[in-house]
Amino acid sequence: MLSRTKQLYLVTPAVYAAVIMGGGYGTGREVVEYFSQFGAGPGLLAIASSALAFFLILFSSFEVVRRTNQHDYRSFFKVILGRFWWLYEVLYPLLFVLVIGVISASIVEISQDRLSLPPAVSLSALLMAVLLMTLVGKNFIEGFLTAWTGFMYCVFAVFLWVMWPDTLDLSLQSSNSGSVIDWLGSGLLYAGYNAAIFPVLLYAVRGLQTVQQSARVAALTAAAICLPAVLFHLSYQLDSGDVLLASLPNYFMVTNYGSDALVLFFSVALVGTLIETALGLVQGIIERVERAKDQALSPRIKSIIVFVLLSSGALAGKIGVVSLIAKGYGALSIALILVYVVPVTFWVISTAFSRPDSESKSEFESKREETPR
Repeated sequence: MLSRTKQLYLVTPAVYAAVIMGGGYGTGREVVEYFSQFGAGPGLLAIASSALAFFLILFSSFEVVRRTNQHDYRSFFKVILGRFWWLYEVLYPLLFVLVIGVISASIVEISQDRLSLPPAVSLSALLMAVLLMTLVGKNFIEGFLTAWTGFMYCVFAVFLWVMWPDTLDLSLQSSNSGSVIDWLGSGLLYAGYNAAIFPVLLYAVRGLQTVQQSARVAALTAAAICLPAVLFHLSYQLDSGDVLLASLPNYFMVTNYGSDALVLFFSVALVGTLIETALGLVQGIIERVERAKDQALSPRIKSIIVFVLLSSGALAGKIGVVSLIAKGYGALSIALILVYVVPVTFWVISTAFSRPDSESKSEFESKREETPR
């Protein structure tokens, strides 16, 4: 059993960073779409705005968990949305399909390029990997996500060391694309739609006791999420601009500027990162179903859930990575911001001034105990 300190300051940031990493940082496409297209300096400013937004959203969410002890997204949204909790339930599956679509398309592209594997083989491997780890259980999943996240940071550091540009112009005047409002807005939009999956990962948030702990864990988690964006964004400055058009920018960089050994090493790491994102999201949905049924799911039911979820995402992946990110996420993110980001922030602010924290927690916990699941 992990200590409370390790759970809070190691596992929680690692799980959140791991799930965010695969869908966007693993491929690098989101870094291009929301940061790097503006130039080196403006891109860093956009990342900074994302980091601040991530912190505020995480802090608010962690405070809801701390005060109400709700660790699955269904119960969480019943707290902040009341009778309209089902709105997230309607929107989230669409986001899930898009994220899994990105993962599926990326794995297919890498497998075909490096191993000449047909799509059915690579997608089946993804399905089996997620299924087997899901059946082992939540503690194993958290341990795997934590360990692989640490490994990926090492890989990213090597990636940046190899790809570090000879010259780096961080001037805000160096960009010919957009204004300060565009840069900051892009960063906020990126944070808004990525944060939409945060409630699904609440199963990893355990042991919070004070508001100061919520703030520290939120800050550490936001930093862990945004660090890879900084590393990749800076590495793209080595390229003259073709990387901005690549469907897998990170893979493009490592194949064009790295050694064969680094290509192989990074390909393995990238596939593992994509798997851990799918794994974290699937586990969040399983936690929600188990909480609603108030019992653990059988291996058979878990297998069916994994198969249905990943199959739907694989179908979406046929649209292509660039189209999924450029078109699908932007439209959906606004709705998710209104359903999640705005309500959770309002709830924390309003409850902070309406009653003492201990009274708030006891009230919501008593309601949870009285309400049959």
